Amino acid sequence: MKVCFFISHFDGTGGAERVGNTIANGLAGDFEVHIVALYGPEASGSALPIDPRIKTTRLLLEEGRLRSMAKDIRKPLRAYLKQQGIDVLVCVGTYQSILALPAVAFTGVKTVNCDHGALVNSWDDRVISNMRRIAALFCDRTIVLTQRSYHDYQRLLHIPARKLQVIYNSISPEQIAAARPYDATSKRIIWAGRVVWDKGLDHLLDIAQRVLPAHPDWRWDVYGGGADLERLRACIGERGLEDRLVLMGQVGDLPSRYGDYAFHTLTSPKEGLPLVLLEAKAAGIPNISFDCPTGPADIIRDGVDGVLVDCFDIESYSHRMEYLMDDVELRTRMAAASHDDLERFEQGPILLQWAELIRSL
Repeated sequence: MKVCFFISHFDGTGGAERVGNTIANGLAGDFEVHIVALYGPEASGSALPIDPRIKTTRLLLEEGRLRSMAKDIRKPLRAYLKQQGIDVLVCVGTYQSILALPAVAFTGVKTVNCDHGALVNSWDDRVISNMRRIAALFCDRTIVLTQRSYHDYQRLLHIPARKLQVIYNSISPEQIAAARPYDATSKRIIWAGRVVWDKGLDHLLDIAQRVLPAHPDWRWDVYGGGADLERLRACIGERGLEDRLVLMGQVGDLPSRYGDYAFHTLTSPKEGLPLVLLEAKAAGIPNISFDCPTGPADIIRDGVDGVLVDCFDIESYSHRMEYLMDDVELRTRMAAASHDDLERFEQGPILLQWAELIRSL
């Protein structure tokens, strides 16, 4: 069988891009796998490793308006799918699904819509909600990340259960094997993700302002790049936290760095199934996160291997974060429990789910 993954571009390194890349690489041994990028540079400049057996191409040189791109890619995408004899098109994102549907119509190609967010996170945005409804109605299967999203699609969008499936994001065996003994002496905290305001940068700043001055021997490192990096840098300077809340930039070896830290933090108000929480869990360090509608509660067992805080209680987050900082035995106990239920997210079984889905279509 021939499977094609339809992505935005080859230079993305966000959670959705990494998940799509992992699935494509993982299936390359069982299927003929293709990756088609909507726009941007060719795959030779890919920010993520691509299995050499995978065939790659891109459709447009640069991003445009949704309606314009839908028109511009219809013929070339349709031609590629036909010429290559693609059986299943996996759209890595609802946006990609909407763009692909006109090109796929009446070709016999089966379509999979991957929603890497959560329906409730943008329910009030009627444009996005309607895009999700259209993609779920017309694609053969929609993949969601949590049981909450699975039920929300049925309850709010009236999508039949037969067109929905839950498949978790995964952690590679290499990441699990690379976990080091917990460093109970570490007094460094890690935050990682796209540096955009939607990821809760205002919460990050407010919590840092409350916590760091009282703990002068601790440091909070922020990994990632994004549109609001300079805005965040300016805000850190305004609060006098330059040496305490440290911008580390975007790095290619992030999973290997978690083990240097006492615990990982997530301050986002909305998530799907956060890959950073899984990476920290695999590395064997505790997580602390707001209990936003989907994602964190599927990964963190509050009080066992991490901390869940009511949304968006800055004061409670700060207090519970200080408990972690002050109680080395608590951190060590949580770290020891982090691998207890990791099998739910292991890459091998999750890739099998993907292979079974593709064959069933």
